[in-house]
Amino acid sequence: MQFPTFKHPMTGTAIPVGALKTDESCGVGEFSDLIPFADFCKKANIDLIQLLPVNDTGTDSSPYNALSAFALHPLYIRLQELPEAKAFGKEISVLRGNYNENKHFNYPEVREEKLRLLRIIFTKMKRKFSRTLH
Repeated sequence: MQFPTFKHPMTGTAIPVGALKTDESCGVGEFSDLIPFADFCKKANIDLIQLLPVNDTGTDSSPYNALSAFALHPLYIRLQELPEAKAFGKEISVLRGNYNENKHFNYPEVREEKLRLLRIIFTKMKRKFSRTLH
């Protein structure tokens, strides 16, 4: 195996997505929170970002107990960025308000609340989804 050569020493960081919580997050860091973190890393001359696993683990909070090698964890979805969620702004704001107060998050509770809202959004939009598939 041949490794690439770099012109300068590389610096990097390893981080779980859940630790990147911002004011826009719903209780836990989300995929979209990677953007301001990447901007920070660029300013700090950090060359690499290694993410801890982001696969769906179901009810297990360990990122190393993935249910699938391909499914991303829905916990890290930014609900308000889903086009189908525009009609659910109030519910999303309540969810953000309920869980952004604390520095720590209750994994089972945040996971269940986000999934509950995702199911509601899907159920309300199911007909529209079905029409686009046919």
